[in-house]
Amino acid sequence: MQDTSFSLWPYIDDSSPGDQISNSSFQSSRTEPNVTPPSMGDRQGQEEFFKQKKLMEKKFSDLIDKSNQVLFQATSFYPFDLFPDEIAVNVNQIDIKKRELFSEKVHSFLIKNLAHVTVHAGILFSDIIVSDAAMVSQPIVVKYLKHSVAEEGRRIIEGLMVSARYDIDLTKLQTPDFKEKVKVIGQASYA
Repeated sequence: MQDTSFSLWPYIDDSSPGDQISNSSFQSSRTEPNVTPPSMGDRQGQEEFFKQKKLMEKKFSDLIDKSNQVLFQATSFYPFDLFPDEIAVNVNQIDIKKRELFSEKVHSFLIKNLAHVTVHAGILFSDIIVSDAAMVSQPIVVKYLKHSVAEEGRRIIEGLMVSARYDIDLTKLQTPDFKEKVKVIGQASYA
């Protein structure tokens, strides 16, 4: 691995007022990786290069296929929320649409960056509360969901979070009952 760190100290011009950085002498030591195939004489190197290229294309294709597969989707109950919010979960991320009178905000969270997901159950409805590990934003709440729908969403999100914590690449799995297995992983055990 190449060291890409640099210091600004040698580039500070002490003679100029305000200690400004001299642009003419500022250069990064970072180099671009070699992405060209080996020369024609290196047959083994070429075979390895094309194997790696084919493998990366397969991984990318699998990622696209799984990213388009929605595991969970829910909308707030209409009469209680005039502008219903939506939550959609796939293998890699959660998208939450928060609607207001003339606007809509979309919050996206990567599964691997989630801190926790909580379901707050009320008398009539439940809320799903999602927060990221970096706490960049306030936790996002999707209100007025049916109890069973909110619990199903929590189980799926928790299952995906546990899988991400154990570095399990779910894009490679092709099981027919994938959603049910993710729910089992995310099922809470109350002692």
